[in-house]
Amino acid sequence: MSSGDLLTISFSLAMLLCAILTFSLNPVKISFGYDNNLAAGEYHYISTNENDDATKGLDLLEICCSWSNELSDAVLTYAFVDVDGIDQSAKHAVEDAIEEWDSKIEELELEEVQQYPSASDIQITFDSLSGIGNGERDYNFKNNIDDHLTIIPTAGWTQFKFTNQGLIDGVKITISDNVLDLGFDDDIIEQIAKHEMGHALGLGHAHDEERLMADIVIEDRTGNVSECEINGVLQANQWKLVNAKDTVGPPMSKYIIC
Repeated sequence: MSSGDLLTISFSLAMLLCAILTFSLNPVKISFGYDNNLAAGEYHYISTNENDDATKGLDLLEICCSWSNELSDAVLTYAFVDVDGIDQSAKHAVEDAIEEWDSKIEELELEEVQQYPSASDIQITFDSLSGIGNGERDYNFKNNIDDHLTIIPTAGWTQFKFTNQGLIDGVKITISDNVLDLGFDDDIIEQIAKHEMGHALGLGHAHDEERLMADIVIEDRTGNVSECEINGVLQANQWKLVNAKDTVGPPMSKYIIC
């Protein structure tokens, strides 16, 4: 990790489970807004920008940011942190999510490490989001989706550490322990982890609610890792994964059209 001051940015994921609630779904977008004045040590939210008339109606995938020289060997390491007591099937679900990303992006290798997990590029844990600044948030979608649906809890949270140049220097993914407490099955846990790993690789949110990177996961409707997400990761980290350069650089675009 870099020794300089680090910025911290967080992504959150609200999850909607059709297996629990049956209703007629209308398209819903969530926007936490975008803060261009990032201050070190503060939490910020990056999500779909509904106020951008130029992008309305387009099937876009937003690009967040590039990895730093931690990606210089085209390898990112990940590790499970503080998961003693977590059901092994839940852990395997996360591993399956990472394996899908790893298998579909030939230019990138995701490698699990077990020694010194705190030194890994991407740390993954199951925990309460209440201890994370602005992490435990409930979303009121009443009247937007269904009169009987009021609260959807946050299911996953991705925090970034940035270098002073605005490049990703480390990531922590937290999957809410509410997901385990409420007995959601492994397929849902895998879906959440897959979404959060997309953020960890440099992606923002998708404007199409049926895509993997939509900010609401809808069971049986949200897609797997598609060409759109693959291309998004390549563009986010184009300095290494496309151009194979040794000089780091930011993404060349804020979004791609799927």
